[in-house]
Amino acid sequence: MFQTLVVFVVVTNIWATDYNLVIEDPYIYTPCKDGPPGSTFIHDVFNLDNMVFDLDEDGIHVSGNGTVKWDFPPTYRISSSFSVMKFNRGFWEPTIYNMLTADFCRVMFDEKQYYSKYWWKHVRNRKEIEEKCLKVKDVSETIFVVSLASL
Repeated sequence: MFQTLVVFVVVTNIWATDYNLVIEDPYIYTPCKDGPPGSTFIHDVFNLDNMVFDLDEDGIHVSGNGTVKWDFPPTYRISSSFSVMKFNRGFWEPTIYNMLTADFCRVMFDEKQYYSKYWWKHVRNRKEIEEKCLKVKDVSETIFVVSLASL
């Protein structure tokens, strides 16, 4: 008895591409149309008149400071959520980039959190923000230059 061994050779091509984030609106933040209930636009929370956002081919460079507009008792808890959406054929679709924090003040400087690693470590007045969080009016978030291109 003869046994036959058949070997199939499959040749494939692998296609890859690089994606570049292109932000068309120089103001970075725009109000959310039909946002979720209870959501707040960033300009309603912070005065960003002294914050500078520079866009160039390397990415976004942030410098300056933002000042808190709201005033809450220290017992209030701030929860936050962050989602990156993509605009596809006339509709916004969710992506895998989402973050939900039940108690933002408790973990904002936790080095395991992405926003701490890439944003809050650049804050100059960390002690004041750790003490008051972002609940007290006129607390200023003072930032030196943060380059989002290298993130």
